[in-house]
Amino acid sequence: MELIRKLPVSREHGIHSITPSFMNWFTTSSSDLDRSTYRARLINEAIEQNRRGYQSKPDAVMTRFCSQYWAYVVEEFPELKMDDPGLKGISSRSDWRYLKNPALGKGRHLIHKWPQGVVDLQIDYAGDFVDEIRAANRAILVDGIDVINTGKSASIQIQVPAVNWRSEFASQKETVRAGLAAAVRLLVISPKIAWQRQKDGNKR
Repeated sequence: MELIRKLPVSREHGIHSITPSFMNWFTTSSSDLDRSTYRARLINEAIEQNRRGYQSKPDAVMTRFCSQYWAYVVEEFPELKMDDPGLKGISSRSDWRYLKNPALGKGRHLIHKWPQGVVDLQIDYAGDFVDEIRAANRAILVDGIDVINTGKSASIQIQVPAVNWRSEFASQKETVRAGLAAAVRLLVISPKIAWQRQKDGNKR
């Protein structure tokens, strides 16, 4: 966009920004002063938002469902730990729940991915070694447990019913229970998974 290319680059942030001199040029280069000033302000706000990064907005329905999910974890699955949603609010985009326990070991994460209908035991930096992990753990990868690539990581995965957080929690309770039960299964087998990342990150 020609207008954006005209914006000077801020030395402080390394990005485009609207300076007073550019604002003066932009507003005086058009016969419609009010409209030019308004457009300049919109561009400046958009650039500032880009500099700050995406700012998630809490969703009331998601926050309520997460709070009920957290309370259910505390009451029914105490071996799984989860951050209390508290009063900060949860974005509608945050539909993965991270479950914790020291027994997982370093570099491993339990993730209940609600819309995908899976629970993953994610192993950091093992994405290139899925075949090796599968071969070394055939005795464990049974009854619906598999290992897949998830980007830079490998994940020991169990498929479960998808959680619909837009529904009432009571109607999703059995679905949630199935996901948490799968998470406990993965927690139990985590110490048995034959995989140890070396310091170079390339070998087991």
